[in-house]
Amino acid sequence: MKTAEPFISQGEQGSILVLVLLLMGVVVTISVYGLRMAQVESTGAKIVEQSMQGRALSESGVRLAKFLLQNDLQQDREQKRVDHPGEAWGRFPENREVLLPELETGELEGEIVDEQGKFPLNSLLNEKGNWRSAYRRVFFNLLTGHFHLSESQAETVLFSLKDWMDSDQEPSGTRGAESVYYRQEDKTWTCRNAPLKSVAELRLIRGVSQDLYSGEEKTPGLKELVTVHGDGGININTAPEPLLAALLKQRESGMAWSEARRFAGNMILYREDRMHWDRLAEAQWWTDVAGALSVQMHPITVTTSSVFSVRITAQAGALSSQSYAVLSRNGSESDKPPRMERIRYEVR
Repeated sequence: MKTAEPFISQGEQGSILVLVLLLMGVVVTISVYGLRMAQVESTGAKIVEQSMQGRALSESGVRLAKFLLQNDLQQDREQKRVDHPGEAWGRFPENREVLLPELETGELEGEIVDEQGKFPLNSLLNEKGNWRSAYRRVFFNLLTGHFHLSESQAETVLFSLKDWMDSDQEPSGTRGAESVYYRQEDKTWTCRNAPLKSVAELRLIRGVSQDLYSGEEKTPGLKELVTVHGDGGININTAPEPLLAALLKQRESGMAWSEARRFAGNMILYREDRMHWDRLAEAQWWTDVAGALSVQMHPITVTTSSVFSVRITAQAGALSSQSYAVLSRNGSESDKPPRMERIRYEVR
């Protein structure tokens, strides 16, 4: 006796076909998703790897800068103490003292900047919160000469900066700005009433505009010309042209800003000449520069430095990593190797 075969109608056959197609679609979708997830995981692993390589390279750059500065101070013990861009640290990262190997994992760029080649903001006031006249005059020259501020605008910046740093709550005349002024202007901050910890604080101070702080395309702003580090001495071997011009006694000698800037340019040409490098250790080397006979300079200059900043950019694949460090060196004891200290360190 034959068993009857189940009858499948054409409608049921169509439903089964649709179901099979749906299942196949699900399988294909899962397969594609799995492949994509594998690609994402592979890409993610690559990104993590390149990020770690970049951070390691940028850290290596900071360590190399630290070595060069430490080695430079050690060598200075055997000869005249001096710091200028013609030394090994000034040619960082390319120099003759340390030959960098070929980097297969990325590229390394950076620079070492002498922080004592900038104007020391915290030296404007003494311990009692009163002006140090030479520093005040140099900063005034910089504001009115390089930045073309009027005398009243420059005084607003100066007095507001004084109020930001001194310990009292009394504004310095009508151009100063204590905490009450910022509250009246609906600001969310108050005066530090202590030395600045960062150049970026200038952006909070009355009279300091964004252009004054950041500068323009070919004009350096305050952020590039001032510092909160150092012992107060300004290294004339590394100071930029605007600051060299501001160091000259312009009002006392009747010198115009254009004349001061011209002499500053001559100073830079003099110190860049290798034939003069053996003279740069002398505090009065600038008197050998053409036109120096009628020039006077404020006595706050030095020819050596102890604080440097380092900026490193490391490229690993498609990713880059940046490091910023402020290094301080001390080698007063001749029987011990120079000491290096990181005052500040950032990496991103």
